[in-house]
Amino acid sequence: MVFANEVYQPFQFVGDASGLDMDKVNFVICALGSYPLSLAFTAIPKSQASVRHFVGGLLGLLMCILCFRWETYHLVGHMAFSYIVMKLGGRKAAPLVFIGCMGHLMLSLLYHRTYFWGDYTLNVNGPLMVLTQKMTQLAFAVADGAEKDQSKLSPYLRTHALPKMPSLLEYFGHTFFFPSVMVGPNHHFAIYRDLIEGTGPHEKPASGLLVGLKKLGTAAFWHAWTLLPAVVFGITDSITPHRLTAGPEFEGKPNPVAEYGLVKMFAYNIMAMQIYRCGFYFAWCLAEGACNVSGLGYNGVDKDGKERWDLVTNVKPLGVEFATNFKEVLDAWNMQSGAWLRYACYERLMPHPLATYGTMLLSAMWHGPYLGYFMSFMMAGLATEGNRKVRRNIRPHFMPEGSAQHKFYCVAGWAVNVIVLNYLVGPFVVLTVDGSMKFWGQFYWFVHIGYILITVLLPGKKPTPKKVEGEAKKEL
Repeated sequence: MVFANEVYQPFQFVGDASGLDMDKVNFVICALGSYPLSLAFTAIPKSQASVRHFVGGLLGLLMCILCFRWETYHLVGHMAFSYIVMKLGGRKAAPLVFIGCMGHLMLSLLYHRTYFWGDYTLNVNGPLMVLTQKMTQLAFAVADGAEKDQSKLSPYLRTHALPKMPSLLEYFGHTFFFPSVMVGPNHHFAIYRDLIEGTGPHEKPASGLLVGLKKLGTAAFWHAWTLLPAVVFGITDSITPHRLTAGPEFEGKPNPVAEYGLVKMFAYNIMAMQIYRCGFYFAWCLAEGACNVSGLGYNGVDKDGKERWDLVTNVKPLGVEFATNFKEVLDAWNMQSGAWLRYACYERLMPHPLATYGTMLLSAMWHGPYLGYFMSFMMAGLATEGNRKVRRNIRPHFMPEGSAQHKFYCVAGWAVNVIVLNYLVGPFVVLTVDGSMKFWGQFYWFVHIGYILITVLLPGKKPTPKKVEGEAKKEL
């Protein structure tokens, strides 16, 4: 094991006092330590950009060594391979970096799957997943910047194109920038460069201390939320999605979920999956807060003079929990990974009709070689296409916005989305094919059936909506 207790751990006394495994202790110490370090980092003058690159990267590298020891070579190798290929690969550099980084990541994930199946120890694969996004994103940005005919690129791709390749020091700082090296958020090199050099929105920088502390408080809230089942419902044993497929016993104890009826099974599934998501809310908000303290994420001010801190936002928990359709979930969940999928895949496959499914396939591969991931993401592709048809064909009949019928449509959409979301992510948690089939089978495959019917019965083209009287007058 990477985090075997016999390996010297400088913070072993924290693990002994808290009862936590050392992988979690080291992660939390690095995450919380990033806050004061980020505050100190802002004191380095922007005129000394080289120092800022070096210090920010070195701190991140030391954190990785503390947490992952010798396995940090995966991260250094990832960076070195990408930089060399970008220097020597010419026009083929971007696809070569993409194939090489994805291949390395998948091999590392496969190794963990083979030898540590079902092990939830925090390991080097987490930052390796973030680095894969950073390296491939940067390679495509440089390639897009070198494209002579910029009209071949979509406006979204042109926005992030880089006119020249970063230096090795800039590359190192971007790769290991300490607030985001563990769990992200991923961010474009141009955003990082503006922070370091004081350009773009950072020509007039703002303090991110209060914003970061608010994110820290948000992370603490979602961690505390996981105690809700025990406090409110009296569920003292671990509430987990795995209970749904465990049978009459779970972890050597009777499993009451095995006796639940369909309605109670639905309620348990919604609660268990929501608690499962809280772990991601905690980690992402914690990391994002540290980034904000360092200044990363600042996006200037809006027309009302209000500061914007949205450049590295990775999750909007309330946006996920109160989404009225599955697209809104995708827009609010793991947002920087979604941005990477759009930039590295979707925009480059469009207008191919299978662009959505190709993007979902890449997302599944990036997460790891568990067939449960593929099942969830392929189902997510079906849900995305189905929701588009619903929006095109059903939503116009519940307009205009703000009307009673539109409010009903939104409430009904939220209720349906809660069921759909917690249904389709089951295999993402269960991981195995047989467990995933059992999970969906317990709910009689009704979401699959519903989306297949929607896909078959509803037309693909947007119908001409009935215009309300006010809208008709505007067009006359």
